[in-house]
Amino acid sequence: MVNNYDFDCELLTIGNELLIGRTVNTNSTWISKRITTVGGVVTRCVTILDELTDISQAIGEALARRPRWLILCGGLGPTFDDKTMEGLADALGRPLEVNKEVVRVIDRKYSKMQMRGLISKVEMTPARIKMATLPEGSLPLSNPIGTAPGVLLSLQHTLVFALPGVPSEMKRIFLKWIEPVIQKEIGDVHRTSKTLLVRGVLESTLAPLLDDILSNSDSVYIKSHPKGIENGRSKLEIEIATSFSIASEAEERVTRISDRLSRMIDEIGGKVSVVGDEK
Repeated sequence: MVNNYDFDCELLTIGNELLIGRTVNTNSTWISKRITTVGGVVTRCVTILDELTDISQAIGEALARRPRWLILCGGLGPTFDDKTMEGLADALGRPLEVNKEVVRVIDRKYSKMQMRGLISKVEMTPARIKMATLPEGSLPLSNPIGTAPGVLLSLQHTLVFALPGVPSEMKRIFLKWIEPVIQKEIGDVHRTSKTLLVRGVLESTLAPLLDDILSNSDSVYIKSHPKGIENGRSKLEIEIATSFSIASEAEERVTRISDRLSRMIDEIGGKVSVVGDEK
């Protein structure tokens, strides 16, 4: 299988609102899906408070594991609780410095707001300068929607990316700057998956069948997802996925495993249908 721990990513989402249940953490789900789709592996997702010590410690712990990519999400804005850049600088032992180019970009953004009548005057307040204050050695990543830029820091073993927490801003920066970097490192990878809907077989009954298949094939990912009871019969989904440099080989592997598993389930009295194919 192409996706392996040479292409691993850790994800750190930052925000009290995520931990008190006020905001659903859709960012981690979206980012994880994009990385997996291009052949990477997300090995850890951690959510922490907007506290400097917590942020610095979590970043330090992640970097000690030396993932290829570390993605930080949230805490880049102008308010007192936006502490991600400060936490990153602390974890790296680097000073914070005002990036003059980012200051100019922010000034232009506020000038456009003034022209549209959204603000009365343009003023580079300390809160706005804060969004241009980055750890030494940072490369700002332009934000086409919002004000605070994303950030890239290239370390010896890890590329660190920082993204805004606003989903629309996060997605635009990720697709423009981060995904191309990840895709280039991984290379030409084709990911194929198929989901089977199984009725009438308990997950505990299915487990030995999955163990048998996995013991004879290390090139696929298989995961069962129980869906409860429907009309008195158990219902679950099985995801079968693989990544490979040749698209036809990836498709053949998934088809071979799904066909074999379908036959095994049929033999024990279950009913199988395909939920969907994804390439």
